[in-house]
Amino acid sequence: MRIAYWSILSIAWIILLARPLGKVPALGPLLEVRRGVWHHEPFQWRDHAIAGLKKSVHVAIDANGVPHFFAQNEEDLYLAQGYAVASQRLFQIEVTTRSMSGNLSELIGEKGLKHDRFFTKFGMRQAEKALHQEMMKDSRTHMMAEQYVAGINAFVRQLDDAPVEFKLLGRTPAEMDTHILSRMAKTMTFSLSGGSPDLLQSHLRLTMPVEKVLDLFPEFLPPEYEDFVYPGPGGVKPRAPETPAQFGFQSHFKNFPDIPRPPNFNGSNNWVVGPQKSSTGHSILANDTHLGLSLPNVWYENQLSCPEFNVYGVSFPAVPGIVNGFNRDIAWGPTNGSTDAIDYFEVEFSDDTGTLYKDGSTWTQATVEHELVAGEDIPVMWTKWGPVLYREGHYGLVVLWTGRQASNELSVLRGLYARKTAKDCLAAFNGWKVPIQNFVCADADHFGMVHAGWIAERSIGEGRFIGSPETSRSALSERVPISDQPQAYDPPEGFLRSANERTMGPRYPHYMGSSYEEPFRGRAIRRLLEAKAKFSGADMIAIQSDSYSTEAEMILPVLLKVLPAANLSAEQKARLQDLANWDLRARAGGVEASLYKQWYQELKTAIFADDIALPERPGYAPKDMRVAWMLKRVAANPNDSDAEWIDDKRTPQRESLSDIVLRSFQMAWDQLSSTLGKDSSKWTWNRWVNTEIPHMARIPGFGTKTLDMDGSSDSVRGNRGWHGAVYRFVIELGAQPRAWMQVPGGNSGDPFARDFERFTNEWARGEMRPVEFYADLEEARRHAQKVIELTPEGAK
Repeated sequence: MRIAYWSILSIAWIILLARPLGKVPALGPLLEVRRGVWHHEPFQWRDHAIAGLKKSVHVAIDANGVPHFFAQNEEDLYLAQGYAVASQRLFQIEVTTRSMSGNLSELIGEKGLKHDRFFTKFGMRQAEKALHQEMMKDSRTHMMAEQYVAGINAFVRQLDDAPVEFKLLGRTPAEMDTHILSRMAKTMTFSLSGGSPDLLQSHLRLTMPVEKVLDLFPEFLPPEYEDFVYPGPGGVKPRAPETPAQFGFQSHFKNFPDIPRPPNFNGSNNWVVGPQKSSTGHSILANDTHLGLSLPNVWYENQLSCPEFNVYGVSFPAVPGIVNGFNRDIAWGPTNGSTDAIDYFEVEFSDDTGTLYKDGSTWTQATVEHELVAGEDIPVMWTKWGPVLYREGHYGLVVLWTGRQASNELSVLRGLYARKTAKDCLAAFNGWKVPIQNFVCADADHFGMVHAGWIAERSIGEGRFIGSPETSRSALSERVPISDQPQAYDPPEGFLRSANERTMGPRYPHYMGSSYEEPFRGRAIRRLLEAKAKFSGADMIAIQSDSYSTEAEMILPVLLKVLPAANLSAEQKARLQDLANWDLRARAGGVEASLYKQWYQELKTAIFADDIALPERPGYAPKDMRVAWMLKRVAANPNDSDAEWIDDKRTPQRESLSDIVLRSFQMAWDQLSSTLGKDSSKWTWNRWVNTEIPHMARIPGFGTKTLDMDGSSDSVRGNRGWHGAVYRFVIELGAQPRAWMQVPGGNSGDPFARDFERFTNEWARGEMRPVEFYADLEEARRHAQKVIELTPEGAK
């Protein structure tokens, strides 16, 4: 009886495993001994014969696991790179190139449908196709794309055992085409330039006069609260400011869609010192790009060498070549430019459901294109200005985005590889359009920076709110003159730096929007670069690890001054004294940063929850620099005009700043006690910020534990827990350049691999590792740990 019982259970279990369970794939294939999860062949660098190669390519693997490709021609170089990257990052290529092309649900199922519908209506497929066409018109980038994808597909055809993520999804890897390049490019472009406060502030206009919105969200703040990337005034006299009278158009929308948006703080830092401020007598460049943390990393570190060039840096896994890096003569690195790249128009239709829209005094027929998303028909309606995202009555919300430009940034990057001077490096970026970036360039003796990209010609205030196409200056279709593109070369200060803050001051003649990142990191970098006469590469690494909070420097003293400490308990008074003595550095094991950040978060809620309540963005509030200015003003003068924001209008009494500061302190204390425990000595920063690097698909068990990492959202060492520097890079230029780099996670994309979490602890500690940049294959043979050979298939 017992044998029969277990036999029946076993048969039932096998049947159960062989079938998908709702949204869960069939589990049987995952557990099958020879092809399931438990059957796993770890990645190894070894010789391979690859279809499509003309000649052998040698790959030297250094002690850091970084591949160095040495090819006898450029075509073979990209094919070998594609093959190697696919062997380590195939799942990442699959997901990232689907994420904004309307094809994600084909891979992950129903969870991706909402995402796919939005980006399809956004017109991302059309933007990607236009970019692809532009790339393929250029013979060189056509070759790069074809060869790289040929390498990926050569690996897929040889693949015997699918990566574990494909098994968990019940999918089999398939061959790809060259559209993966343009899809990846548009994914990054939206991530860096697809955000805008236009809709939020348009919604806010329904709840308060436009004068109040402009007061809370001003274009410029007083000089002591500002920071600008480029030195110099930028014009003979200040241009006219925004005024309420410029915003007479009022949208008819009463509801506002919750539109997917990239994080507000996709930041980065870059800076460079020239020979006069360098201890080596030559330029030194530093760069760290900030994005969402994940394993594998968004970047892939490698060296590419062929007769035409020899270059080292980081690549996107779905794009050939090097994106950020250096050769023997120059180095370059970007930060996000943050200049406004997206506007919204309200367009009138003839009726609630029709396709006739008003263009001046005439009615024009919209174009409707039908797209398939997981078998579902998605109509994409196009006006002359852009696609319609949302309809409400007779009105449609049209989105304009400079990211739809049909440009060829891959050609720009390829053009850098053999450049020899900083001036030539800067000139190469004249061809760059999207996304807008601040590129810093340096050679041994000179350095510069350019705000590269399509800066749209706008009227003052255009794009601040939902607008009318009737009042648009150019509907983002015209570009400011290249001669007015912000840039600097060998400035007398001896350094340049950017950190996503406002590009130019009020003397710049062109309107560039108001949605820049907070200037805290930029101010900190400038102060550190002004503090010493000379810098080394080691000094640059130390600056990248600086955890000083310039936000707390401006806000905490006001809070401590106005807080009525007599109302606090003995333990609270002790912690308050700790804050008074705090050196304003966010340290992993300290409690001060946790208490300050929680307190400040509660303070913003207490100040603005009664004034700003937008269901599509809970907690929306003015920028922290505006709050810092507000707090200083009201602390000095309780009758200042900003006091109206401090008062909680939901209560009958009028609250003072001290009342609100005390209330928010008590709320912060209660929140920390609830989440981190009653013992305030254990409210350490590493527990509050909870920095982890998860698997890119958030698969449980694949990713790091909590990392002990210093830094905060407003320090040079950016640390938001889930967001930070996805790579760090420093290079001393000169006859023999010396470089250091850190890419948390290394190059491995295999969650079962021993090195999947490689360098994450070192990265968290701020440590950097020397880069091995080989002059040629012979040097690589002498120093690398291993050299493999990729040979043409069928060659003897």
